[in-house]
Amino acid sequence: MQSLTSDQLSTLTTADIREFSAAQIGQLTTAQVSTLSSDNLSALSSSQTAGLSSAQVRSLTTDQLNNLSTADVQEFTSAQISQLTTAQVANLSSTNVGALTTAQVASLTTAEVQALNSDQLNALSTADTRALTAAQVSALTTSQVSTLSSDNLSALSSTQVARLSSSQLQALTSDQLNSLSTSDIREFSAAQIGQLTTAQVSTLSTTNVSALTTAQEAGLTTSQVNALTTDQISSLSTAQVTSLNTAQVRALTTDQVNALATATVQKLTTTQLNALTASQVSGISSDNLSALTSSQASSLTSALVQALTSSQLNALSSSDIREFTNAQIGQLTTAQVSTLSTDTVQALSTGQVASLTSALVQALTSDQLNSLSTADVRALTTVQVSALTTAQVSTLSTDNLTALSSAQVSKLTTSQVQSLTTGQVSALATSQVVGLSTSQVKALSTDQLGALSTTDVRTLSTVQVAALTTAQLSGLSTSNLSALASNQVAALSSAQVRSLTTDQISSLTTDDVREFTTSQVSSLTTDQVSGLTTDQLSNLTTAQASVFTSAQVHAFTTDQVNAWLTGLSG
Repeated sequence: MQSLTSDQLSTLTTADIREFSAAQIGQLTTAQVSTLSSDNLSALSSSQTAGLSSAQVRSLTTDQLNNLSTADVQEFTSAQISQLTTAQVANLSSTNVGALTTAQVASLTTAEVQALNSDQLNALSTADTRALTAAQVSALTTSQVSTLSSDNLSALSSTQVARLSSSQLQALTSDQLNSLSTSDIREFSAAQIGQLTTAQVSTLSTTNVSALTTAQEAGLTTSQVNALTTDQISSLSTAQVTSLNTAQVRALTTDQVNALATATVQKLTTTQLNALTASQVSGISSDNLSALTSSQASSLTSALVQALTSSQLNALSSSDIREFTNAQIGQLTTAQVSTLSTDTVQALSTGQVASLTSALVQALTSDQLNSLSTADVRALTTVQVSALTTAQVSTLSTDNLTALSSAQVSKLTTSQVQSLTTGQVSALATSQVVGLSTSQVKALSTDQLGALSTTDVRTLSTVQVAALTTAQLSGLSTSNLSALASNQVAALSSAQVRSLTTDQISSLTTDDVREFTTSQVSSLTTDQVSGLTTDQLSNLTTAQASVFTSAQVHAFTTDQVNAWLTGLSG
């Protein structure tokens, strides 16, 4: 056979060729094989074709191979197919590549697989693609992977998918990824999902994003999570959202957080909520903030509570506000409190109001303070009351001022007391006036004292009366001075009595004068004595009239002397 020349071989008919045994065909030299006509090569039976040696197979020209029918191609054994050179494989027609059996495809070496161009690769049937070995799949170049048809990509088994490297995965186009079914998507491992580029992740369809298992979602890096669009975020199921780890939660943008449905927000765990950053919390929409359950709201850390903007706080309903614990309300900043609307302040419970720190109480505006109910005001601690600024105290409504208990009033500083307007002083309840300490009483101006009703004055304790300064007494109106009861008058010191003006002395009724003790009478100045009326003198008790000193008597007028004598005889 080897003695036949190429010319002799070329004259053989297809019938002649079929007469040779497989052994004879196997004795042809590579040069003889390479000169076989396409018709004669195609005329070889399957047994003759199977007899071709590796060297003979490698000697076949591109024209010879491409002139073979698909049936001819399928006659090559898997071993022969594996002996093709990369050049031969690269030059096979797509039709012939597509004609390869699954066994032949599986026999391709990794070098032969890499030699296939995109048309050849996509000429493979889905069955052929599924027949690729793990090693062959791993051998695919990124260029080949990026041109795989959606049908062939989808045909890959979970075992084959598992062999895709990070570079191969990153070579997939958005169209390829989105052509995959949800079951195809689920074939990727969590580690592989984590190797996708942020560009790939951001272009995944919402269907494919929602198809990710919680295990796959756990593989998403913080950069990938951050790259998700708001549409992708809103497509996530509650189970997917609640499975996000704290690092992934912190990676969300405020737009992404706000893309979550309110029903989903309500399912966030307290761990996830407290993983949010201050900037995330300050950007939460009022709808999503209002959606928090009481247990979620009460779990927010002080840093997150302090991150809430005034707009967010003021957008909350009264029931939303009350979901915050007293401790959380006490952690608000002065800037937050000072910009709360009066409606929001009114929404605070008495317990929440009582939890405000001294600094927060001082941050309240007059309008905010007066928007509090009388029950809220009564709930203020004595420390909070003492913390009120003089400006706040001076603008307290009479309703809120009178709502203060005696214990609260007693804790007002002298500066606070001095800041009360005469209108406020006159509005004080008698029980509040009685509760004033001696230092508070001393702090009252004459105008403030004058604003007290006669009933208030009469109910002052003897200790309070004794605490009045001489300046305060001399400034008392005649009506309030005469309102003093006998025990109150008796509590006045000699210095206090001497501070009374002649007009005050003369305005006293005879009953008022009779309330002076003998020591008080003897302490009157000569000017005060000269101001006593004859009625006052004539109605003195014998004991009172008998204690006048010679200096006081010398200050009497003739009429006063006669009246005084009447008192002595009386």
